[in-house]
Amino acid sequence: MVSPLPGADAPPDPDAEPPRVGVVVLNWNAAWFTRRCLRSLAAQDYPSERLRVVLADNGSVDGSLEELEHWLAQRGAPEVELIANGANLGFAEGCNRAVRRLLEPGPDRVEHVALLNNDAYAEPGWLHSMVAVMKADDRCGAVSSRLLLEPGFVAVEVETGDSALTVVSAALTPGEPKPGPNVEPRASASGAAASIDVLGRLRTDGFDDEGALDWPPRRVWRLGPHATGTLWVPAGGGPGEVTIGLADEAGMVHRVTRALPEGRTTLLNGIGTGLNESGEGFDIGYGRPDPWADAAIGDDGRSGGSDSPIASVPVQGFCGGSVLLRASALEDSGLFDPTFFAYYEDTDLAWRMRRAGWRMGTAADAVAHHAFGASGGGGSKWHVFLDRRNWLVTNFRNGDPTERRRALGWLWRGAWRLFRVNVFGRLRRGRAPQAQPLLTWELAALTAAVRAPGARRDRRPGWRPTDRVRGAFQPTGTPKAPEPWPGGPLVTYVDVGETLKAGYRAGIQRVVCALVAELPGSDERIELVPIRWCERNQRFRRITSDEYASLLRSGGAPDMPDDSAAVAGAKQAVRATLDRLGVIGAVRRGREQVFGVRRRALEDSLVIEELAQRAVLLEVDAVWNEVQVDREQLLRDARGRGVRVATFVHDLLPLRHPDWFAPALRRIFDPVALAQLAHSELLLCASAETARQVAEVCAAESIDAPPVQQVPLGVPESATTGEPADIPAALRKGRYVLVVGTLEPRKNHAVVLDAFESLRDSHPDLQVVFVGRYGWGSDELVDRIRSHPTSGSRLHWFDEAHDDLLEALYTRCAAVLVPSHSEGFGLPAIEALAHGVPVVASSGGSLNEILGSAPEGAVRFAAPESPEHWVAAIGDLLGEQELARATDAAKRYVPPRWSRAARAFSTALLETFATPAVAAEPEDSL
Repeated sequence: MVSPLPGADAPPDPDAEPPRVGVVVLNWNAAWFTRRCLRSLAAQDYPSERLRVVLADNGSVDGSLEELEHWLAQRGAPEVELIANGANLGFAEGCNRAVRRLLEPGPDRVEHVALLNNDAYAEPGWLHSMVAVMKADDRCGAVSSRLLLEPGFVAVEVETGDSALTVVSAALTPGEPKPGPNVEPRASASGAAASIDVLGRLRTDGFDDEGALDWPPRRVWRLGPHATGTLWVPAGGGPGEVTIGLADEAGMVHRVTRALPEGRTTLLNGIGTGLNESGEGFDIGYGRPDPWADAAIGDDGRSGGSDSPIASVPVQGFCGGSVLLRASALEDSGLFDPTFFAYYEDTDLAWRMRRAGWRMGTAADAVAHHAFGASGGGGSKWHVFLDRRNWLVTNFRNGDPTERRRALGWLWRGAWRLFRVNVFGRLRRGRAPQAQPLLTWELAALTAAVRAPGARRDRRPGWRPTDRVRGAFQPTGTPKAPEPWPGGPLVTYVDVGETLKAGYRAGIQRVVCALVAELPGSDERIELVPIRWCERNQRFRRITSDEYASLLRSGGAPDMPDDSAAVAGAKQAVRATLDRLGVIGAVRRGREQVFGVRRRALEDSLVIEELAQRAVLLEVDAVWNEVQVDREQLLRDARGRGVRVATFVHDLLPLRHPDWFAPALRRIFDPVALAQLAHSELLLCASAETARQVAEVCAAESIDAPPVQQVPLGVPESATTGEPADIPAALRKGRYVLVVGTLEPRKNHAVVLDAFESLRDSHPDLQVVFVGRYGWGSDELVDRIRSHPTSGSRLHWFDEAHDDLLEALYTRCAAVLVPSHSEGFGLPAIEALAHGVPVVASSGGSLNEILGSAPEGAVRFAAPESPEHWVAAIGDLLGEQELARATDAAKRYVPPRWSRAARAFSTALLETFATPAVAAEPEDSL
C-alpha cells in the first residue's frame, strides 16, 4: 500500500465471510480485449459465490456484443451478467448502469464495486488484495491497484550533440516466426515493410514531452543539445529490432537501429492518481520502471519497503481502469457524472469522495496489466475536447476559489499559446492559419462554463439513469480498428462479404460462418476481424453488428415450403421477370436512398484505410464473385505493404474440370484462384485430394507452390432436433433419402433420379428430397424434377432451405446420398453421420478419404457414373435389417467438430505467421 491509512492497524477477522463484490467491465467495439479481461476475472482467487461480474456493452457497432454473447454461451458462463446499453453512453454512464444494477436492493447486492478496463487483465490476486486493503479501514472509499503498462519495454539511449533531436518515428520489427513442424517457410514479399508502428506507445525519460500545436494533436518528444535521454520502446517478447527516427533542428532525419535485448522492463501505468498545480489529474509513477517488481509485498497489499519516490506521493484519487470502490462511499458521493462521457470522471468522483470525508488507498499487490489506449475510440478532436472540458468542470465543481482561478490561468495560457503558434505565427510566415486546435479549446471552455453551475449543484450525480450524455458541441469518436501491437494477438482479417451477400448457406458459406463463430475463442493469440469490401469507399470495412449476427444465426423460422414444385417454379419465374423489368432494382435503390443514410454513416465509420502490416488476410469466402475487385492487384499490394496472406482452398475443380462449370464462373474463378496460389504464404486444405489438386495446378502454371497444410472441417458441437412440424406433410408418410447440394453437373443429381425411377415400384414408400439451389447446367434436371409424375408427392425439391429446415430433414431421413463426381471435402456426408444417418457416397474426389474413419457399415460407396451401382447400394440399404444395422453404425460415428477445425486453423496460422512478440496462450478459465 502506498499511503498508510489511519485505523489500518487492527487486523481483519480471518473468519469473517468475504464481502460480496461486483466487477464491472465496459466493452465498446473491442471483443478480443474484453474476452481476455473476462478470462482473467474467471481466474481470480476470490470466492466465486461472493463475486458478480457485469459486462456492459456500450452500443458496439462492429459485432463485438454478438461475438461476446456467442463466446459466453459456448463456454456456459451464466455468471457473467450482460447489459446491452444500445448506444455509446461513454465510460461514465456506461459503467453507471452496471454499478446501479450491482447496488440494487436485494440478496445479491454487493458491498464493493470493482472497475476493470476491458483492455486490461488482472492477475489472480488482484481483487483479493484490494479487498484486504479496503477491510483495513472503514473510511477507505477507494483502493487503486498497481496498474502496469503492457507489453514489456526496452530502453534505447539517445545522446545529442550541438543540435536538439525530436522523435519523429519508431518502428518495431519482430523476429520472424520459427515454422512449426507442419509448415515449410516461404520468403516474404520483396521489400515488405513488415514492422509495427510504436511511435504512439513510446515512453520517455529525460525528453521534453509536450503536445504538438498542429492538428491533429500528437505527442512530441524533444531532447535538447548535449543531453542524454531514454526512449522506452514497447517490445513484447522475443528477438527483433527497433528503428527510431530522430529529426535535428535542420529537419534532417537520423535513424537509430537497435537489436532488442533479451530482457524486458515493466513500466507503471500508475498506482493511484494525484493532482498537479492546475488541478489536472495524473497517474502516479506513469511511465516509470515498476519499483515493486522485485519487492516483497505482504498479504494486506502493503509494500515490503519500496524506497522509490513513488511510494511517498500522496494519493488523491484513483484510475477508473482498475479500482475497488466501497458501495457506501458511492451512495454518499454519487457515481460518475454522465455528462463527462469519458475522461476525468474518475478524478471528479475521487474529489467528491474526499470532500465527503472518504480516504483513498492503494494495493501494490493488486496487479493489473493495461494495453494503454488500445480499445479507445479514434479521433483526436474528440479526445482533446472531452479532456479539456471535463478538467474545467471538475475544478469548477470541486475546487476552492484559488484552485479554480489557477485552472483558468492555465486555460488562458494554453489558449494564448495555441493562438500564437497556430494563427498568428502561421500568418506571419505566410501560411494559412490552423484554427481547429484553438477552436476546440474555446468550445471546451464554453461548454464547461455552461455546465459549471449545474455541476456545482449536483454533488451526487449518476444515480438516475439518463441517455443525455452528449453536449451540443461534442465531437463524435469513431471505433478504433484492430491493429497488431507488440505482445498482442495475430490480427487476422477474414473477408466474409460474399457470404453476407449470398443469403444462403451452401458449403463455402457454412465454412465461413463456422469460422466466424469458432475462431475468436479457439486461441486468444488470434484476433479475428471479419471484413467486407465497401464499393462506395473502395476499401475494406469491418462488418456491422447486424451482419455479424446474420453470420452467427443457425437459421430463421422459415415459412413452410410449398409441396408443389410447379408453384415454386412459378414464383421463381415471377421474380426473374420483375428483375428483368428493373422493378426489383428500382425498389432496392429507392429504399436505399430513403432508409440508407444512417447505415452508410455507420459503414463509413468502420472503413479500414489500409490492412495493417504484419496482419494476416485469410481468404476463405467465394471472393472470386467480387468482380469489382482486382484480386491479383489487391493481394500483390497487400504483400508489398507487409500484410501476410493465407488462403483456404475449398477445391480447384474449375481449373481441373472446366466442363463441370459455367464459362462465366471460370472466367472469374481462374484468375482469382491463380492469384491466391501465387501470393499466399500459406494454403490450407480440408483434404489430401485438394492438396493434390494444388500441387498439380501449381506445376502446370509454373507457380512456386506455397506451403500447404491440411485442416479438418466439421459440424456444430451439438445438433438440435427438428420438430415433425418442420417437415412437409408428404414426407411424414414414408421414408425418404436426402441429397444436399447445388443442382449442377458436378453434383451428379441425375444418377439419383435415375436410381429413384428404377426403385420406386419395388419401394413404394421411398421418397427423394433434393435440397439445393438452381445451378448452371441443370436445366434438363430441373425440367425432369418439375415434370416428374411424382413431383410434390414422392419427389421433392427445396431450392431454399434455412438451417432449421435442413436440420429437421437430416433428423428424419433414412439416408443421405452424396453422388458428386468430386468433392473437396463433402460436408453433407459428415453432417449426415453426425445425425446418426447412414450415407451412400460417390467414390470420387475426397469422399473415400473423408469417410474412411466412419464405422463399418455406416457408409456405402458407389461409382458416380453408374446408375446400376446406385440402385444396388440404395436398394440394399433400404432393407429393414440392413438399414437398422447401418443406422446403428452411423450413430457410433464421432464427427469432427467446428471447434476442433477452428483450433487447427489457429495453429496453422500461428505456426506460420506469429512472431515471438505474440503473447503466449493464456489458460482458458471460462
